[in-house]
This record gives sequence, C-alpha cells and structure tokens, in this order.
Amino acid sequence: YIVEYRPGSTGAFATLSTQTAETRSVTVVGLSDGTAYEFRVAAVNAAGQSAFTAAVSGSTSATTTP
Repeated sequence: YIVEYRPGSTGAFATLSTQTAETRSVTVVGLSDGTAYEFRVAAVNAAGQSAFTAAVSGSTSATTTP
C-alpha cells in the first residue's frame, strides 16, 4: 500500500509511507496543531498500482489524535 497526505485540500500529495499487506496502521508524526490534512491510499501488487482512494480529511489539535 502507498499512503499519501497533504495539508489542506489543495496542492500535491506527498508519500507518507509504503506498507506491506500485513501492516494495518500507519503512525503520522510531525503534523502541525490546528492544521487540516487529507490522506489517501493506493494498493500495489504484481498487476500494478490501483487508483488512489478518495481523500479523507482530518485535523489536529493539542488534545485529540486524528
């Protein structure tokens, strides 16, 4: 799997990580407090890469985890 993210809802996505099928979670560090982020995921196998999922939004705060 390829996990990408971007701050806000515009601009280019950056690759956060590439995970194996056995990995069920990704830890995100270095996010800015009060900033909204979008995340998306694509699968990769012998046939190639799938399309990315629709972007999912989340925001950070000092008291909650997205």
